[in-house]
Amino acid sequence: MLVKNTQFGVGLLEVLIALFIVSVSLVTMAKVININLKQQTNIYNKSSATFLVNDMVERIKANSQQDYTIEKSKQNPDYSDEFCEFKRCNPQQLKQYDVNQWLYLITEQLPNANGVINKVGDKYTIKVYWDSHEVKGLFNNNKVEVKIII
Repeated sequence: MLVKNTQFGVGLLEVLIALFIVSVSLVTMAKVININLKQQTNIYNKSSATFLVNDMVERIKANSQQDYTIEKSKQNPDYSDEFCEFKRCNPQQLKQYDVNQWLYLITEQLPNANGVINKVGDKYTIKVYWDSHEVKGLFNNNKVEVKIII
């Protein structure tokens, strides 16, 4: 006996399976994109912090007779003083201007950032800390630092 197939097109079960596969794929792609965006933000923050640390290294070298030690940075650094940009200033004023500008740039470019400069002997240790948006499981801490010793 010959049975004739009368079904044309796809059945409901095939459509549901295809929909399930597509939805799982889309959710997975959304998670990968989210992880990628967080990693890009983190890489940008690390690059900015490295640039800011190197900026302070150059400032210290340019005004080497001053002690640039910062034990704890201000929450809201005062950057209203543009004294050294347009007028001649002494080394102490330049140091204060450099520190204020550097701390202002740190707080503007990095989330919940803090900058610390320590001097032991003739060597400086410059650190910049900030809150990270790194993906849980890939990294264990939420605070990241860039550190250089000159």
